[in-house]
Amino acid sequence: MDFKISPNQITRLLVFITLGIGLASLSGQFYAYFVNGEQFSGVVRMFDLDEERNIPTLFTGFILIFCSILLELVALAKQKERNRYVPYWHGLAIIFMYLSFDELLEIHEKVNGILNQTAQSAPGQNWDILNISLALVFALIYFKFLLHLPKKIKTLFVLAFAFFVIGGVVIEFLGVYYFPNIYNQKLFIAEVITTIEECLEIIGLTIFIHGILLYIKSFVTDIHINIVGTERKRFQQ
Repeated sequence: MDFKISPNQITRLLVFITLGIGLASLSGQFYAYFVNGEQFSGVVRMFDLDEERNIPTLFTGFILIFCSILLELVALAKQKERNRYVPYWHGLAIIFMYLSFDELLEIHEKVNGILNQTAQSAPGQNWDILNISLALVFALIYFKFLLHLPKKIKTLFVLAFAFFVIGGVVIEFLGVYYFPNIYNQKLFIAEVITTIEECLEIIGLTIFIHGILLYIKSFVTDIHINIVGTERKRFQQ
């Protein structure tokens, strides 16, 4: 059984779905705020990027799991080569698996609630302290690893990280700075800012996937899956 994977096709598909979800989320919020706040509220919630346990959450969780699987494939391939950076690839696979569980189980929201109370943040200024701290630690640990990568892959990884940070930190900071207490109020502008945040993060993940696929393509020409057994049996209905 042979699988053919095109990095460009997968990237275009993920970008198309991301933009579609973003448009659906904004359209639903516009309808809820300016047309009819109660009608179709269930449908609006299912596409709302500011909500959890809905279609955007499942999509993001799927992308993160896909990243983890690809990274583990790289780690296993590099392990056969006895590459010195194998632990880094395994580490990345574990990190993205954690992020997928975090997306689906809302781990960092619960931890951030405790951290913001401890830090005595101003009302409405609930920062993503956990992920900001983890991003800084990640950057320090993986800086040397990043330098050894091919130039094109390195550029894509840095660009992906930049999109993720801009979406998860910078846009949120600007939102809180220019609209104090914005996340404690039901405002359409808050929905717009959140949609931009989430879409930038997902596009960052898409760029990261594109980089991984190109990297895999550089040293793996074919992927074959063989199903073997000790004996052959015919299955009859």
